[in-house]
Amino acid sequence: MTYVIWLLVLVSLGVIGTILFRKFSVLANIDVANIESEKQAALKQRIISEKLQRRVKKVGQRLWRIFKPIFKVLNSFFGWAYRKLWDLKDRYSQRDLQSTDSSSEKIAGLFVQAQDLWRREDLAEAENKYIEIIGLDSKNFKAFQLLGELYMTRQNYAEAEQTFSHAIKLRQVGEQNNDKEVANIYFNLSLATQAQSDYQSAIANMKQALQIDPNNPRCLDKMLELCIITKDKGEAWLTYKKLAEVNPDNQKLEDLKQKINDL
Repeated sequence: MTYVIWLLVLVSLGVIGTILFRKFSVLANIDVANIESEKQAALKQRIISEKLQRRVKKVGQRLWRIFKPIFKVLNSFFGWAYRKLWDLKDRYSQRDLQSTDSSSEKIAGLFVQAQDLWRREDLAEAENKYIEIIGLDSKNFKAFQLLGELYMTRQNYAEAEQTFSHAIKLRQVGEQNNDKEVANIYFNLSLATQAQSDYQSAIANMKQALQIDPNNPRCLDKMLELCIITKDKGEAWLTYKKLAEVNPDNQKLEDLKQKINDL
């Protein structure tokens, strides 16, 4: 029994000794000098970094003291320039408004002069006035409309056709649905093309006028005339019925009816 106890004690001491031996081996392999050098290197790096930050801050403050007056001058200059530009913008805007008002007054005066010249049958000079208006306002629908009518009066049908066609282009497509002025332009354009014996174009333009203003007796009467000229009996009867419905007091109805029967 005693031997067993002593044996256990010896075994225990052996195990403890083995553990201590391993621990001392690990501790012996640790380079204490290396640890110190790493600490010193880290400390040195931190010191250098902080010193660099202080230097950069100091240089920045010095540069700011140097450039601060310059920045103030530049800020003052650009502020002045900005205000000056706005002042010029307002000034030119006022000039544009005055110029627009002046042009509008001039155009109104030219319309009056043109109408007076037309009334006195000085058509060449009236034409010049309308052209002058167009020179001031290239999108003036009324000027093109009246110029086209003037060409019709002078029997310049090719010029009238071109002028009326351009007047129609000035109107936006969406506005043409109920635009009676455009319907009137198509009517006149139909007359201009008929005068040049272009009956297909005349009919096409008159249909455009009727599409906008379907109950216009003048357009229906002219459309019926074109149908009789081109001997389109079917279209003539349809137009005749519409004309009789819209304008039953038309004194020409019986005569037109006879002409259709004779086709």
